[in-house]
Amino acid sequence: MAQWCLDRKAPAGLGSDTLPALAQRLLPLTTANLTLGVLVIEPANLRLLMIPEQLRLLDLYGVLIAIALERIALARDAEQAQLKMESERLRNSLLAALSHDLRTPLTVLFGQAEILTLELGSAGLPQALQAEAIRQQVLDTSRLVNNLPGYGPSAVRRPGVTLGLAVVAGAGGQCLARAGGAVTRPSAATGASGRLAVALL
Repeated sequence: MAQWCLDRKAPAGLGSDTLPALAQRLLPLTTANLTLGVLVIEPANLRLLMIPEQLRLLDLYGVLIAIALERIALARDAEQAQLKMESERLRNSLLAALSHDLRTPLTVLFGQAEILTLELGSAGLPQALQAEAIRQQVLDTSRLVNNLPGYGPSAVRRPGVTLGLAVVAGAGGQCLARAGGAVTRPSAATGASGRLAVALL
């Protein structure tokens, strides 16, 4: 019966046109935009709900309860939206800072690898191929670092805002894998770890 009242947004039970023989009165808690639940009133004295003024008073209470519940729901939605914005801002700040901190040493390393490649190549030494591989891997790693700010969002949770760095660790793992393949290919592992509200009176 409560589901019927919720779906049709109409009162039921005692003092209504639907199943008036019930010992309870069911009121839908509705606002202009939402249907939040059903208020169930079971009076100790059934005759009280036979008085029109009492019925109107109960309807007014239902409206006030619905408005209060709607405000709670809106406040919760606003908090979730704010948390999502903070999460995005923290993600962007973290990845931008990480990308900036890695970009400078990688630029220096690339320059040194390029010089080493040219010198070994001009001398005709066989190590020139290894130096060229190092230079290429540094270049690929630099591209990954430059793309860090475009990776997916990190997880931010409360209480005690916790940043999930799985995305950053994944990017770092790719960088390590590429860099490792240029020299001795070591193994590298990375990780990062109402609708129905019923009240009895």
